[in-house]
Amino acid sequence: MKKIFNKAIEPANFVVIFLLFVISILLMYTYMDYKYNRIKNFIVFFYLLPGLLFFTVFSIYNLIRFKNSKNLSRKFLSLVPLVIIIIYFLYILIFIMTI
Repeated sequence: MKKIFNKAIEPANFVVIFLLFVISILLMYTYMDYKYNRIKNFIVFFYLLPGLLFFTVFSIYNLIRFKNSKNLSRKFLSLVPLVIIIIYFLYILIFIMTI
């Protein structure tokens, strides 16, 4: 189990899992528009926020873990989810401020 967990949080695998998470949210919004509008609050509280919390924690963990690594691609892949999450939170902040 520990071996599977360590393999899942490697930077390349983590980025793939994160992109699948983002794509699932986008596809949910695109193809289930009517149902999405009805269950939007449940999706935000039970899927989106816990998912973003999970990815934020493990992005910071990967960043700290590979900070001193000489492999530049691992450093870059550790930063990608964290940057996307920051951009997402900035988007939410701007959206809330314009209302």
